[in-house]
Amino acid sequence: MVNTVAAIGTFGDDGTPSTVAVPDDINEVLDTLNAIVDKYDTGDVLSDEDYQIVKAYLPAIGVEETSVSAYDALLGSGSYKFSRADKGLELLVQGDLGCRDSGEARIEWWGTIDIQKTSGDTVIKDYDITFRGASFGMGPTGKMKLIYKRDFNREFLGCDQVSSSFIDRFSFTQWGFFFSASCDLTTSEGDISIR
Repeated sequence: MVNTVAAIGTFGDDGTPSTVAVPDDINEVLDTLNAIVDKYDTGDVLSDEDYQIVKAYLPAIGVEETSVSAYDALLGSGSYKFSRADKGLELLVQGDLGCRDSGEARIEWWGTIDIQKTSGDTVIKDYDITFRGASFGMGPTGKMKLIYKRDFNREFLGCDQVSSSFIDRFSFTQWGFFFSASCDLTTSEGDISIR
């Protein structure tokens, strides 16, 4: 399944279902997960409420495929593709996101985004692209922690098509993850936010 938002996410089965209901609006799911990632520093233990939200919301975003590394880290990947009409522009947004085993107990995060103007007279002045990765895992105390988070930002001058990519590596055993790409465009007719 190709996602219609520029994000993937999943959470492993820890033996107990979440007590939280998932909203029907995927944007509400993304807003809530981003707020949780913003709330904690790397290494912080999640509150019980946030743990239940993460466990329920991450699989609602979904991935195309999952696997488990030799070191018991949950891995996965997926693609996204959607069109967006705004401010007199038609845009095609597509890319791939994932995390995979890179050997030596390390996980490699990788992502791409491609934004193409397919029609419209509105001038794109610049692009501000952000990749966000967040990983959740159990600490030695048996509590769920935010074990990794990274925002990677790149800016591009205006043109009719832009592509960007991201790669990072880290060495933790993750139980769940959230990976997204977003872009804020400045145009001659105002700002457009894509995610």
